[in-house]
Amino acid sequence: MSDRQERASGNRAHPSVNSLPAGAGIAMKLWFHHHPCGKVASRFMGPFSRNNVFSPPFGTMRASTLYLSLRCITVLIACFLAAAVPASAQLTPLNKLAGGESKKGAEESAPAKESRSPEDLRSSATKQLKEAEALRDRDSLESAPMGISLAEQDERRMLVGMLITYLSMRLNSVEALDEAKAERRLAEQEARSSVGKEAPPPYSVLKLDELRDAADAVRVKAQGMESSLEILKNEFPRHQKEVQQAEEASRRALEEETRAKTPEDEAQATWRKMLADLRVRVATLAYANANLRAEVLAEGLFSARTRLTPLEAQVERVSKDIRFSQGDLNSVLQRLEAERGKLEKELKEVLDRNPQNVARRTRIQADLDRARAGKGPDDGHVRLLETRLRAVEAEIESNKVAGDVLTSLLTIYQGAKVLWQLRYEAYAGTDSEKRRVAYEQLRQSLERIRPWAPYTQRMLKVYRSQENDQEQRLATVLPADPARQLELEIRDSYHRRRVMYERLNNEIEGAERALLHWQKDFDVQRASRSFEQRLADWYAHLAYYARKVWNFELFAVEDTVEVAGQKVTTSRGVTIGKSLGAVILFLVGFLIVSFAGRRMQGVLVSRFSVDGQTANVLRRWVVALAVFLLIILTLNLARIPLTVFAFLGGALAIGVGFGTQTLIKNFISGILLLLERKVRVGDIVEVEGIVGRVTEVDIRSSTVQGFDGVETLIPNSSFLENKVTNWTYTSPQMRRALKIGVAYGSPVHTVSDVLMQCAARHGLILNDPEPDVLLEDFGDNSLIFALYFWIEMHPQVNALKVASDLRFMIEKQFGDKGITISYPQRDVHLDTLRPLKVQVVPEAQGTLGG
Repeated sequence: MSDRQERASGNRAHPSVNSLPAGAGIAMKLWFHHHPCGKVASRFMGPFSRNNVFSPPFGTMRASTLYLSLRCITVLIACFLAAAVPASAQLTPLNKLAGGESKKGAEESAPAKESRSPEDLRSSATKQLKEAEALRDRDSLESAPMGISLAEQDERRMLVGMLITYLSMRLNSVEALDEAKAERRLAEQEARSSVGKEAPPPYSVLKLDELRDAADAVRVKAQGMESSLEILKNEFPRHQKEVQQAEEASRRALEEETRAKTPEDEAQATWRKMLADLRVRVATLAYANANLRAEVLAEGLFSARTRLTPLEAQVERVSKDIRFSQGDLNSVLQRLEAERGKLEKELKEVLDRNPQNVARRTRIQADLDRARAGKGPDDGHVRLLETRLRAVEAEIESNKVAGDVLTSLLTIYQGAKVLWQLRYEAYAGTDSEKRRVAYEQLRQSLERIRPWAPYTQRMLKVYRSQENDQEQRLATVLPADPARQLELEIRDSYHRRRVMYERLNNEIEGAERALLHWQKDFDVQRASRSFEQRLADWYAHLAYYARKVWNFELFAVEDTVEVAGQKVTTSRGVTIGKSLGAVILFLVGFLIVSFAGRRMQGVLVSRFSVDGQTANVLRRWVVALAVFLLIILTLNLARIPLTVFAFLGGALAIGVGFGTQTLIKNFISGILLLLERKVRVGDIVEVEGIVGRVTEVDIRSSTVQGFDGVETLIPNSSFLENKVTNWTYTSPQMRRALKIGVAYGSPVHTVSDVLMQCAARHGLILNDPEPDVLLEDFGDNSLIFALYFWIEMHPQVNALKVASDLRFMIEKQFGDKGITISYPQRDVHLDTLRPLKVQVVPEAQGTLGG
């Protein structure tokens, strides 16, 4: 049987890593996909990834030789594993990390600190690394027993590579632990030496900034270590579970080895038992490395906290008594100016490279077009030119990004100069209003700069992703490929973009932290001011907000004026201050106009004997006209253009026009009534079935008082659009009629004389024209007489009262003369010549019963 056939008999299909035991499979997948040292392990595993690594044909060995060789290998590997770090026996709980109490429930999953010295750890790891490399070399020369699948062989090679990688990582961690412990001793020494060496106050504001920057740097470092340590602590249960699973698998492999009967079965079981022990070793070493890394982080975290505590105390002490001198401001401005000069020089260099890169891209594009026209798409020269074009375009884009970032940095440094000057004004200024303005502008600057940090962080993620993608692309390019250097240039371009945005992000985050500190300092400084100073600050704030409300612009309007024959359009804003000023000015003017109108009414009545109602109407119309002029004058004095009402354009203007057309129509009708004087105050009119005296003619409507005292408001337009009867239009004299019915047989001439005498005796009835009595009709029950008389309608004259007086007088005179006032009567005549016909009508049939 050939070697290929023997392999096929051992394993018909090559299983994936998912077919491995649970602990080893999970560990390898997580390590290869997520651990940064996965690529290192892959380099070690590379030589063992071929299926023909075991070249000697296993079938040519004798069974006894195979059995003895496997037993010897088993003993050697057992001795090798015995020298390793103990697996679960030494993995006791770690109760404290960096001096902090561990969380409840995590004690059973956290390994203990290494009890051996760093020298012992380093010596042990170095020795184990050499033995692991020797095992790798030995495995490359020896063959696996018959019946061992290719997947198991690949797993062994992978585990040996992981073991070598973990041991290398352990050596690095031991070195890092030495450095962390030395750093801790140095931090403790610095903390002890800093006690009692404080300089006397007052302190410079630059000193405070220096301490804060140092504290922020240490705080960020400590936070990063805390996050890493928390992640490691969360990984401890997984490592422990993998170790337990690997140990269980090792014990099962040992049982299989003891149950082997034939030399071939025993050789396979022994080989698998060594593979299981190798899994235990790798899982245990990963767990121990996590423990060692946690100890390194704990030492570093303790060092950071040791340095942070005195720094925070110094910041707290210095911030209570600081001074900001003009010299401090000048030194800061000089430093910012120097940094700005460097940025301008760097930006100039970037911009100078753009024409060269654009020219290169043009030449390469031309060469690529010619190459594509002459060759097929699979030509190597075309692909090289395409890569070269990608490289120069990446360089152009990187220069563009660099230019944008440098421009942003120049803007930041320019703004920093203004902010420092505002800070100086807020600290050293004596004017409350200027301090308030400085504080407000600094607060606004903080609000403006906050959205930029998330933006730069998003761009950093994009450029990191591009750089990682390019790294993966570069890994597929062979070292001898001519395009590799171009791919390296593309990677460098992506790297340059990321570095530039990291630079911008650091500046933005630093500026945001500084503004937050400054804002806190201002709050502390204001709280420590005297009552008089705080009162001045409150007054400044109150005045500021009052001005802000007063100058708040409601809307803006455009006003067109003609200057030197040309129309010039200017924009004017309508503010709350202008509006309130206009309202106040209008109210004052209205009070004056109202007072003048009342005085005018009194003069008209007293001196010019004008009727009171007429004088009242005149006053109202004069006041209305004065108010209209006052509105125009107020808008001009308040500098509010009349075009402010132009915003009522479009659909709104149409709606307002339809809504106010009735009001405008009545207003114009009132003006016409006053001008034409067809209807005046005191006239007796009849309009729309209403009869009464006109008492008022106002702007919108007129008031008509009926003879029953009820006042009716009639729109002015009704007097122009409808038929109106004005009984007193040309003369106040009005004829009235009184009708009387007397019984038949009465002396008609006597009745006429009595009626004339009664009319003549009444004082309100006019003699010219004289009254008149007419026999108008022979009624059903009486003779109808009509007394027509004239009266002069004045407000004091009531026609109904006059008619009533006449009736009283007529009734008395008729009684004296024996004249009867008839009343309704009817004669009934019965025909007695023949008897009355009486007929009994029977009830309708069917109404009873059913």
